[in-house]
Amino acid sequence: MACLVRATFVLGLLLLGVASACSREPASGTVQAALPHRRIEGTRVELSAPRGFEPSEAVQGLVRSDARAKIGVFELPAPFAETAPDPTQWSDEEVRLVRWEAVRVAEVEARLYHLERRGGGGERRSWMLVGGDAQESLVMVAECDNELAAELEQPLRECLLGARWRRDVAPVISFELQPGADLVLVRDDGAVHVYAPRGTPSPLPEGTPFLLVAQVSSSSAEGLEAACRERLEGALGAAGTRLRAVESSVAVASAGRKAWEVVASVENGLLAWITLVPVGDGALVLQGQCRATQREPYLAAFRAAATSLVLE
Repeated sequence: MACLVRATFVLGLLLLGVASACSREPASGTVQAALPHRRIEGTRVELSAPRGFEPSEAVQGLVRSDARAKIGVFELPAPFAETAPDPTQWSDEEVRLVRWEAVRVAEVEARLYHLERRGGGGERRSWMLVGGDAQESLVMVAECDNELAAELEQPLRECLLGARWRRDVAPVISFELQPGADLVLVRDDGAVHVYAPRGTPSPLPEGTPFLLVAQVSSSSAEGLEAACRERLEGALGAAGTRLRAVESSVAVASAGRKAWEVVASVENGLLAWITLVPVGDGALVLQGQCRATQREPYLAAFRAAATSLVLE
């Protein structure tokens, strides 16, 4: 049975197959912070960044200056039991589970998965931490080129295990919108707003149309198109999903200001839509996904959300 992992800025489901046994090793003890903790924009998570890592403009998280390593941070509106893949039932041709650890992070139960990923230009090493409780989950994915694994494994591991999750302080997202079709608000946890067809169970089944809205840091208005496309590509990359083609990339109006919209086809027959709306020093990101065969009603519904957006 597949386990669906939903990320805040991944434009879809991080689908991890599950069916081959793997080993388990005991959790490590003390974690040494590399730098003071700082909040990841658009989340309630604070990380002590490994040296050489800075906040990313492409995805919620951190990236190394040479772009050969990154850390993505996602808060999910689903319980830990549903988002954490069963390590004894893992089956994925591109992502191999090397080992896993049962840990506690930010005072919640968690699992740290050590992964090897092939394809898309070579082998890469990844560490995915999934933690949470009965209400919500935190997913953090650290990845680097295979050649950097020996150097970065310990710093990245310490960064993930040392995370702080300030769930009592949610980012302020003050807006109203009305998506079209049958999309209704199914989750509002302060950090992320999720819209899906009425009556859809949680977690959302694979292929379910959905719209996510979140507040993030942003590039300057002059770089709006580049920032929008970088966020799309960063999100797909963090999810291990490949972009097939950008169908359109145009300036649009939303909330009475200039925004940018990108529509793209991605693998597995999916359509991705993203609109970036500048707000102060940051931006409001609207992200939609549906099957390509459903584009007529849902692309119109996503665009209706951007058109109806009102900032309070």
